[in-house]
Amino acid sequence: MKNILFLIIFLLVISESNGQNVVAKITYRQQEVPKQNAAAKRDVGCILLFNSFQSLYYEASKNKVPNLKLGTNANVETIELDPGNDGLMFFNYHDYSSKKLSSNEAIFSRKYFVQEKIVDPKWVIMKEYKKIGSFKCQRAKTFYRNRNYTAWFTSEVPSLAGPWKLHGLPGLILEAESEDGEVKFLLESLTFNPKNEKITMPKTHGKPLTLDAFVETRKKVFRDTKKSVESKVAPIGGRYEFNVNTFSKENFPSQ
Repeated sequence: MKNILFLIIFLLVISESNGQNVVAKITYRQQEVPKQNAAAKRDVGCILLFNSFQSLYYEASKNKVPNLKLGTNANVETIELDPGNDGLMFFNYHDYSSKKLSSNEAIFSRKYFVQEKIVDPKWVIMKEYKKIGSFKCQRAKTFYRNRNYTAWFTSEVPSLAGPWKLHGLPGLILEAESEDGEVKFLLESLTFNPKNEKITMPKTHGKPLTLDAFVETRKKVFRDTKKSVESKVAPIGGRYEFNVNTFSKENFPSQ
């Protein structure tokens, strides 16, 4: 373990002199299991790249997002989101020097570029430990983005980074789970000093929205969609319910 620590410290020193160097590449399983709608369950591979100045978290697999549940047979309409040449469909890019968090979010099949100020979660670090792979990890808890989270971090990798928008602990977050059990991040692999990897801001289009503006846009889209679906389904005696992605909660009161 001392050799690992020496390697990490050496890589961090390198990253200080070259902001593009990637200290590590982490692969997670991101699992979303909405309790109210099992059809919206997702299990995708995600990648985190980080150095001392920035981090990039993105989905490594194709994105399929359930849209609406319609009718008495509970059929689910699924839209496959293809980023094409526009860059990643979903990502979270932390720029620690400017304290900005940039994200690609989606409302149904449309992408939205959102920028906000980085808000550090208020972590409570517990005196509980466990091993994840070869790393000794410590437990921490926080209320962040309208959810209670438990995370396991290792001080053997001195980084503030973590999966999705979770960050700010005195060590890399290797595992995290929401208290309601609907969101999990599980470590699959960790590679130090990966070759041919760089952290750059992914391609985006259009003027960035603030988080507040995005929330209002989401609400409007939901209202309009509900009204449209209701007018089509009600005359034939059907029913409907929204089946939105698990992270819809995070766009509401953050602290």
